Amino acid sequence: MPLGDVDVERLSAHLRALAHPARLELLRLLRRPAAPAEMEVRPRRRDADLHPERAMSRQSIMDHLATLEEVGVVNRIEADGATRYVTSAQRLFALVEELRSLTALEPSMRVDVEATLANGAADAPAWTPGPRLVLLGGPWEGRAFALAGAGPWTLGRSRERDVALTYDPFASAEQARIERQGATLTVRPEEGARNPTRLNFATLATGAPRPLRPGDVIGIGRSHLVFQP
Repeated sequence: MPLGDVDVERLSAHLRALAHPARLELLRLLRRPAAPAEMEVRPRRRDADLHPERAMSRQSIMDHLATLEEVGVVNRIEADGATRYVTSAQRLFALVEELRSLTALEPSMRVDVEATLANGAADAPAWTPGPRLVLLGGPWEGRAFALAGAGPWTLGRSRERDVALTYDPFASAEQARIERQGATLTVRPEEGARNPTRLNFATLATGAPRPLRPGDVIGIGRSHLVFQP
């Protein structure tokens, strides 16, 4: 049953699949492709059948992988006669976006919390001098994409783009480009892009370049990048 933009049946299936410590540990391990023989998961709790000092059996790991693969948060890769698994960054990002939409509150609503939570966010890599796009929010929050050289610079989900937002399934493979016109940088949507490009949260017309000013926010899929000259 959809709830606004959220498919609650699909969302609940994802949450049921993720509601196990071993599966969450596998998602962490599989940020890079790995074969089952390379995965070592130790139980997080002790009961009649689980002992933290003993690694989980290969069959148990395969059972958990099958559950994660069924809901699409883990992908299987067959190459060179070997089977590897890897976390689907795109499916997890879409899941996070659906959960985030459930937390949307009216501006007039007051929300109280019992205690301030600790902020354990890691520092982003140091920025290099020169113009850049800085990612706001999401799994790569704070990552800077340098706009070095003469350009142009392409933006989209494809790994071939200069600003490659590979985790964002809402971004088109080739969505927009930034070009240099004299001393000014401009942004324009790519012809044929399936999804709209936004500048300061307003949709840009296809083929119409717009000059970038310091602090402008470019929207690609569900990702937002701030321009810093």
